[in-house]
Amino acid sequence: MINLHNLRMKIHSGESSTLQWVTESDELDSIAETMVAMANSNGGTIIVGIEDGQVEGVYNHQEASDYLIEAALSTEPSLVIPVPEVVIFDDKPLVVAQIPTGMPHVYAYKGRYLRRRDTRNVPLKPPSLRRLMIQRGEMNFEVGIAQGATLDDIDW
Repeated sequence: MINLHNLRMKIHSGESSTLQWVTESDELDSIAETMVAMANSNGGTIIVGIEDGQVEGVYNHQEASDYLIEAALSTEPSLVIPVPEVVIFDDKPLVVAQIPTGMPHVYAYKGRYLRRRDTRNVPLKPPSLRRLMIQRGEMNFEVGIAQGATLDDIDW
């Protein structure tokens, strides 16, 4: 359950590395990229129904919720998040999706691995991507092929 006081504080503070607001008309690609970036970083919150810092609300909260779930499921691997919540904020419905911290995988959208930097989604550079894959148990340096090794290097 979302605390309205905390939500008000977040909205008042503005967008950040852990908060993004969108409208019902925002592109699925943009929302999915933000979800991936937050999942690969420190988690975050996406709020549908705010435009340029103004609370506008959503026209159809069920469609907005379904749209967020569709965006989450379009990632690779599919991002399993809590069901988005409908919150009445200043008499206007908002839909809030939480991207938890400590997600179990490294996520991509359309082959792009992203992370959050301030209010932007930026590509993960190869060293950062490798480090994240090792941290999340998706890659182990011991199973990699040692570059330049030959059969003579094996201790039979």
